[in-house]
Amino acid sequence: MQAHHMRFAGVLAGALLFGACASAPYGPQNTYSGREGALEIEREIGNSDLNSHLELRDIRSERRDGRLHVQFELSSDLSSAVQVEWMAHWFDERGFLIDVPRHWEPVKIGPRGHHPCTIVGPTPSASAWKLSVRPRNEVK
Repeated sequence: MQAHHMRFAGVLAGALLFGACASAPYGPQNTYSGREGALEIEREIGNSDLNSHLELRDIRSERRDGRLHVQFELSSDLSSAVQVEWMAHWFDERGFLIDVPRHWEPVKIGPRGHHPCTIVGPTPSASAWKLSVRPRNEVK
């Protein structure tokens, strides 16, 4: 009996994620933080359903023309398309936020698909980044 309820909870969680990604207003977000030269990124999970089906992977970074470029893929294991959006914040070597205009970037990822993304430091002093990812708010 317990296993049946656990299976149902898993199916319900998947349905909630799909519904949240398709039509719910901005849901809780997950953040991923990295620093130039660091081998690991920090993760803050505010949306466990999104975290269980969407992965940030193949993260690479390098300096080009004095600015930090970070490349990554958003990868989904869902059997249907998912819509999310992401936004990057940049920090200098002392951890201060670099105040530049930011916006949410919408992304539609196909079934069991991935989407390559690149972010570029807004100034040469940018050496750390924080990427926020959340379900996309669809206006109907």
